Amino acid sequence: MEAGERTANLTHLTQQSKTYHWLAFIGAQIVSEIPYLILCATLYFCCWYFTAGFPVDAKISGHIYLQMICTLKSPLPSGQD
Repeated sequence: MEAGERTANLTHLTQQSKTYHWLAFIGAQIVSEIPYLILCATLYFCCWYFTAGFPVDAKISGHIYLQMICTLKSPLPSGQD
């Protein structure tokens, strides 16, 4: 059996069951990695920001916290090889 035939067989079998649907991959990433990201970012932010003596104003610290979460999110795997 050639590689193309195996790929066609696998695609045909998994298409009907929707086991490997893109929505399943995105849902799994959100459920498993986003809470972990928020927990780690919060711990890191509290250890780094407040001990350095930066302003405690919610307007400033909240903006930096949001930027930190967006920055730490980028190395998360996106399900691509």
